Amino acid sequence: MKKSFTNSRKKLLFTFGLLLSQVSWGQKTSVYFDKDSYELTQSTMHCLDSLIKTIQDPMEELMLVGHTDSDADQAYNEALSENRSRAVMDYLAANKVTNRIYMDFEGESKPLNSNKNEAQKTLNRRVEIVRNFHPDHPTFESSKKTPQVFYISQNTDTVLMGKEGTELWLKAGSFKTTDANGTVRLELTEFYDTKDFIIHGLSTSTLEGDILISGGMIHVEAFNSGDKVELKDGSEIQIKFRDKKEDDGMQTFYGAQGGSEVKWSENPELLPNTPVTLFHDKMFKIRNAADTMQIVTTKREIFQGSERQIVIREKRGDPKYPFHVTSDTVFVPEKDVVGSLFLSSSKMGFINCDKFDKTRGPRQDMIVSVDSKLKPQVYLVFKGMNSIMSYSSMEKNKCIFQKIPVKHVFDVVAIAIDSKAQVYAQILTNQSSLNGTLQIQLSPMDQSELFAKLEKLGVN
Repeated sequence: MKKSFTNSRKKLLFTFGLLLSQVSWGQKTSVYFDKDSYELTQSTMHCLDSLIKTIQDPMEELMLVGHTDSDADQAYNEALSENRSRAVMDYLAANKVTNRIYMDFEGESKPLNSNKNEAQKTLNRRVEIVRNFHPDHPTFESSKKTPQVFYISQNTDTVLMGKEGTELWLKAGSFKTTDANGTVRLELTEFYDTKDFIIHGLSTSTLEGDILISGGMIHVEAFNSGDKVELKDGSEIQIKFRDKKEDDGMQTFYGAQGGSEVKWSENPELLPNTPVTLFHDKMFKIRNAADTMQIVTTKREIFQGSERQIVIREKRGDPKYPFHVTSDTVFVPEKDVVGSLFLSSSKMGFINCDKFDKTRGPRQDMIVSVDSKLKPQVYLVFKGMNSIMSYSSMEKNKCIFQKIPVKHVFDVVAIAIDSKAQVYAQILTNQSSLNGTLQIQLSPMDQSELFAKLEKLGVN
């Protein structure tokens, strides 16, 4: 490709502070390119390989910003800087980096120096990689839910009822506390509809990009003597989500929070010859609050090639005394396993009642292009599924969604807020990935109007 040069005097920005920060590996680093090239050099690939080894958190978000020296004209340099950013992004993807990536390109507009000589120009032929990037996405802090607070004794078994229909069952002594007899402060927040998901940055996607169908989400935290506490090893919270039905295939997923959203994982920690829990059922029987409560737990496991069912009965006659536990192991066929309304969680934090979307057929990537200088948050809200998906990467103002079943119909939501707290939004209904690329034009919208529209999304 032949370069075109201009003799016009160009505005140069000298930012010595950036020259110092670009060598800081903790938050930002730079990789460099040969003159008039976006091909990765051996040195650049070696640097990227070292970077990839340090990316351990799948929810860490990255920003790639491409730059050039001042040779050639502005349009040419902008295209060159875009190609450099894309080359780095493609290399990360080829090396199985699945983190969300934001890609930008500045051409020659943000040099590190005055481009007076070849040594200075070499420093400007770069892509900056920002670690732990936190995009300036819209937040609705004043509209977020306040956690419901419960004070529970560690010496008694407890059943808690959330305002929106969630039930939590906890056995006595479930928490790791320094004060064994002290009161535990438990905070519960419930999320069941699309509006809540969007306001709180909750997608229904896994870390691997699979689409989940949600039966509700909660966030649970516990405190003792002012300190945050976790569940003891082997302890669980039994959860009855409001919308869960028997035999609906829903299971427990755990939330991982990143720079701008929460995604989900089954969190399997499986080793060779370790039992794999396939089914976990809880049935609760209570005669009255001061009499007998019996819990029957059923686990189906595969262990060293054999299938077994473990039945555990826990019985308490008086609330002041702990459970008495007995267990039996029996082998049963899968068709004889009974469903349950309860799920169990061995962790605090975000907990999701979900199942995988098992839609078969072709899948297709899709681009939502947003005509705005603001950086919006963009979601696909799938019709009739209680599923909401956020983009995998953003290139300048283009949001890329990956592997969407072409059979699914969805609504597209784009929201941004400016520095004066003015809300800008656009909602497109009944879309399909077959469209390929959708154009979004943000316009001012009152927050109450936006929330009213969000409450109607996702329904058939």
